[in-house]
Amino acid sequence: MEAIAREADYTAPALYTYFKSKDEIFASLVEALTEEFLGVFEEPTLSGITFVQRLELLLGLLFGLAERRREAFVVFFSLTTNQDLLPRKRGDQPRVPGYLLLLERTAAWFEQFAPKPMLARHPASELAQFLFGVCNAFFMGWLSPENEATPLAKRSKLVLKLFLSGAGNPSATVVPVGDR
Repeated sequence: MEAIAREADYTAPALYTYFKSKDEIFASLVEALTEEFLGVFEEPTLSGITFVQRLELLLGLLFGLAERRREAFVVFFSLTTNQDLLPRKRGDQPRVPGYLLLLERTAAWFEQFAPKPMLARHPASELAQFLFGVCNAFFMGWLSPENEATPLAKRSKLVLKLFLSGAGNPSATVVPVGDR
């Protein structure tokens, strides 16, 4: 706590006024970051734009926020035990991982904005999971030191293309594992 206080330009006793432990500081920082990401979904969007344009805008906002908070993500994902990563209280309920809240909010976004034919083929929750998976693949690679110079936002068009070529392609078929 003394090292954290020194780095934050506080005294240790002053820091203890706000937080009981390093874990509490971590949880507060992660909760604030989760709130920022959930807030992206509340950003006003232009009317009259297509679903693809809306999704590209959403990815750009999320990736831009991640780039501004890169140092926090490096810390979060460098921890060896991150099972409680991104905790957040939801009312009087127990802590829910923030990534689950973000996944839930993404599914709600798909319910609101995805074209009906896409939702007829894939539930919004599956679309959200798939988008998360594609984003996460690029996100985790971006966090590595050798990829630090490549802006994540530059990958948003590729993420969009990969997502839409699977979820948005009505002729895409699933090949059973035994038939490959």
